[in-house]
Amino acid sequence: MGTEQGPIPPGDEFPPAALPTVYADGVLNLVNNPNTVKFYLYRLDANLSGGHASKVQPFAQVVMPLNGFLDTVIFFDRMLDKLVAEGVVPEKLIEEMRAYQEKAIAE
Repeated sequence: MGTEQGPIPPGDEFPPAALPTVYADGVLNLVNNPNTVKFYLYRLDANLSGGHASKVQPFAQVVMPLNGFLDTVIFFDRMLDKLVAEGVVPEKLIEEMRAYQEKAIAE
């Protein structure tokens, strides 16, 4: 498993034990103004009674300055290229997911 990172704060080698962990199935939406970008993370929550239904549940709002958002997108894009080059993510899967997103946006 490869790792890549941004700048490390001085004097820190490991994250603190109390650092929250976030699991997200995806991003629900995104809105912006000239200075900031805001988006909601979501997860698919299972039915508590054991049924097969699940619910798209927004659980966190992320607000970033525009430059921070752009830096993040470029970082993720670079990491995606790396995952493809390492054979972790097939190019065909990316094409399928992009087509799905384009269809979802058009609806």
